[in-house]
Amino acid sequence: MNTKTVAIFVAVFALSTMLAFVSASESEATRNQYDFYLLAVEWTGSVCRVKDCSYNKEQSKTRFNLHGLWPSKDAKRHGPQECTHEALDYDHLPNELRDELEEYWNGLYHPTEQFLEHEWSKHGTCWSPQMKDIRGHGHSVVARLLSESRRRKGGRHHSHNNNNHNSEHSSEENKILESEPLTPASDADRKVYNEFSEPQLDENLSAREKYFKQVLSIAKYYDVYAMLAQEGVFPSTERSYSTDQIREALGRSMGIRDVVIRCEHFDGDLFLKEVRICLSLEYKPMNCPASVIRENNCHGPVLYPASLA
Repeated sequence: MNTKTVAIFVAVFALSTMLAFVSASESEATRNQYDFYLLAVEWTGSVCRVKDCSYNKEQSKTRFNLHGLWPSKDAKRHGPQECTHEALDYDHLPNELRDELEEYWNGLYHPTEQFLEHEWSKHGTCWSPQMKDIRGHGHSVVARLLSESRRRKGGRHHSHNNNNHNSEHSSEENKILESEPLTPASDADRKVYNEFSEPQLDENLSAREKYFKQVLSIAKYYDVYAMLAQEGVFPSTERSYSTDQIREALGRSMGIRDVVIRCEHFDGDLFLKEVRICLSLEYKPMNCPASVIRENNCHGPVLYPASLA
């Protein structure tokens, strides 16, 4: 084999190796892309009846606890997961941020540090603040879903056919709610939760800090307790709600139709356990795709109990 042939062979081999590397890198980047977010929040009044929430110092009476913000794909039940091996290193998060996480994103029946390590490694490592730019504001999946959301917005009918739905709350419930209104908000006072503005995060923050601060701001804005309350749906130990009442109250508050309601059976009753809201890459409410809607598991009267604390 002469020198020229060897040189050609080496060049071809090098080019093949480079193309294979580029192809693998593009494939990995594609795998880590996603179409929307799934915001999941859980009601401690139900969760802590089923499980021993010994790691929660004090359950909020007027706030859902964060479960997570999950990058998700339209055509799959689950989005990308565990995209990097970057550790959380919880102890090195600022004290102020850890206090806020303990309050809003509590482990409940697990140590909060352990719970957040799981959420970070599984979902947070896949979160990218640039994903909306990578995917494009009008990419086909989200554009279609948002368009569908707008078409459905005006055509909802609100059912109130629950025999246990009373116009007044029990004295125990009044004490829990304190100054909360006991009737649905008027149209003038009703807030529509569809104008979330992303916080300006310091560029010098670590990816972990940016993720947790962003998710906290999203969860605070999409206040599920407040959405339900303004539609007259309050925690109660004496009455139940239909799944439609809960779903439509949330839908009306966000201008969408499809949210996911997750329940759990306990002592013969069905308890509201978790609410999941689909958000676009710009963190705007959108109707969930069929792959997510299938996770609805509430059928029949649902208990939305007051917090145990």
